[in-house]
Amino acid sequence: MASNNRNYFSGSKDYPHHISVGAILLNDEGKVACHYYEEQIRKYPSKFHTLMHESIELNETLEEALHRGLDEEFSAKAKIREYVGSLVINYNVEDSSIEKTVLYFLCDLVSITDERDLTDPENQSEIKWMDIDKLVEIMKEQGKEHGLPADESKILLDIKNNFL
Repeated sequence: MASNNRNYFSGSKDYPHHISVGAILLNDEGKVACHYYEEQIRKYPSKFHTLMHESIELNETLEEALHRGLDEEFSAKAKIREYVGSLVINYNVEDSSIEKTVLYFLCDLVSITDERDLTDPENQSEIKWMDIDKLVEIMKEQGKEHGLPADESKILLDIKNNFL
């Protein structure tokens, strides 16, 4: 039986399902914000691009998790425009497979600062603003090299074709 204190949104060896929110953050020029890791950090290989993802905490709404993630990872505030779909990927933790579902939201940038907490290794990325077509191309190549979790091109193409 699960403990009442356990975050049942977070996957682990004993609980094989994980739910996160993701942001496709657009600036006024229509460019998408992404993390870029020049060197390997934690689960990210070197020369790697990824969108913002944030795990949901207990008693937190999807919107609260999204805004917290944008603040923690990009030091950004945004207005949610639309829920735009999800991706399901699998990854391994301690020889156990975790199914991770990321629910993505299209967001418009309201403000951004340079005050990111760089003590968190995940935040030791460069924030790049990229043309969506270029980011799709990069993500497809990452997917070929590193597998499905590295390829978020499907959600970006869905946004381009249905929301922009």
